[in-house]
Amino acid sequence: MCKSERTVCEGGQVYDPRNGKTYSGTITMAGKDRLELRGYIMVSLIGRTST
Repeated sequence: MCKSERTVCEGGQVYDPRNGKTYSGTITMAGKDRLELRGYIMVSLIGRTST
């Protein structure tokens, strides 16, 4: 679900085609033309962020 200011969207899923697994995910606006995608298992403390 995206927050009203639309800078963070949480509660989504990310599919990794390399290993065939689906992870929970969050997308954050990191600038005017940049997104950060964070995929994680169970808790967002254990995961990986990509831009």
